[in-house]
Amino acid sequence: MEETDLDRQVLEMLEEHGPLTRDEMVQILKQPRTTIYDALKRQMVAGRVAKHPRPPNGKRGRPKMVFRRLK
Repeated sequence: MEETDLDRQVLEMLEEHGPLTRDEMVQILKQPRTTIYDALKRQMVAGRVAKHPRPPNGKRGRPKMVFRRLK
């Protein structure tokens, strides 16, 4: 699997900003959600990115998922 410019941007962004939601990445990279998710999925399969629930903030409902770069 060939790494794209977007794959590298996603990894650099997670390294710089720490764990982010997909919506936060969309705002930073100015790319569609599905495009960001495709890049994240490739990086998760490659073992470079992990997906975790964001710690609860007192709100009810489903927790937001954050993506973080693995070392």
